[in-house]
Amino acid sequence: MIRKEELLQQILDDASQMVQVSEVGNYKMIYANQTAKIQTGNENTAYEGKCCYEYMMGLHAPCPN
Repeated sequence: MIRKEELLQQILDDASQMVQVSEVGNYKMIYANQTAKIQTGNENTAYEGKCCYEYMMGLHAPCPN
């Protein structure tokens, strides 16, 4: 039987929209779906331990307001 988390990940990986989830306080990536990985040029790059602004935008600091 498939776990709920695995099912959600499969659904999000099939989505055509970019989906990324990160921690609120420290911006650390929790998840990026396949579309987000491809559209940001990170298809073969692990997101674990990276900040969303680094992984998604190539920035060295949080996104400006």
